[in-house]
Amino acid sequence: MPAVEFESRLSRAGLTLALAAGTLANPVVLAVMSAGPVLLLVGGVSGARVLISYGWTFLAALPGIPVLSLALAFGGTHRRSARDLFVPVAVTADDIGLAFALPRGDTRADWGTFIRWRRLRGVHLLYNTARTFVALGTADLDADQRTALEDLLRAHVSAGPRR
Repeated sequence: MPAVEFESRLSRAGLTLALAAGTLANPVVLAVMSAGPVLLLVGGVSGARVLISYGWTFLAALPGIPVLSLALAFGGTHRRSARDLFVPVAVTADDIGLAFALPRGDTRADWGTFIRWRRLRGVHLLYNTARTFVALGTADLDADQRTALEDLLRAHVSAGPRR
């Protein structure tokens, strides 16, 4: 496959949404979010008033979970120390992996480093563990570049895409 060269430009908004989405996909968060209906169902069937009470409490807190997730992600991307995340980076994707030309030096990551990938609006996340990822700012890619990048991801990264 031909190499794809592009400039990765992460936006604060794109990375904030990616981080928030990652938090909401966490199994613990999903379990907490589903606890309310489960407790209400079990409490309703068994007649256990304490379970019904806890179920309503969890349901009342449910809207706060995405808001808290977004607030934490926003805080993380707006710290002074996060500014290096938004420096444009030259990226080359080829059959071996990704090459990054960074202001402080070049580095490379082979495709075997990544276990799955996910596409969000303007960001591709390449996971090297279940919870850590490399974020590529891909909002500025044209359709041919995006297709070529995703062809490489499909060919070399075992699981993907997750949206």
